[in-house]
Amino acid sequence: MGAAGSRERFFEVPRLAGRLAVLEPLHPSHAEELAEEVAAIHDVWFTRLPSPDGMAAEIDRRLERHASGLVVPWTIRRVSDGRAIGMTTYLNIRPDDRRLEIGSTWIAPSAQGTGLNKEV
Repeated sequence: MGAAGSRERFFEVPRLAGRLAVLEPLHPSHAEELAEEVAAIHDVWFTRLPSPDGMAAEIDRRLERHASGLVVPWTIRRVSDGRAIGMTTYLNIRPDDRRLEIGSTWIAPSAQGTGLNKEV
C-alpha cells in the first residue's frame, strides 16, 4: 500500500467488537440513546460533556470534524444489552508520524467500573 493509502487508513472508522463493548461508527441515529446516557454526568466539573439537548449537535460536530480529517469518532455500545453508552474519538491524528491520541471519551455511569473502558 502506498503512502496515500496508509494515510487514509488513519481516518477509517471500522466496527470493533470486544467481549464487553462494540465500537461502531458514530451516527446521528445514536443521539437519543446517548442523550439519555449523558444526562447523569453532563455537568460534572472536571470535563466538558455535551448536554442531553446538545447531543445531536455534538454528533454533527464530530462527524464534520471527521469529514475534515481531524478526528475519528465512535459510539460505544455495551454488548450485554446493546445499549449505546458513550463515545470515544481518535484525535490529533498525524498519519505521517503514524501517531494519534485517544480521547474525548465518556462512558455512562452504569458502565463505569465494569472493565468496559479498559477494553475500549
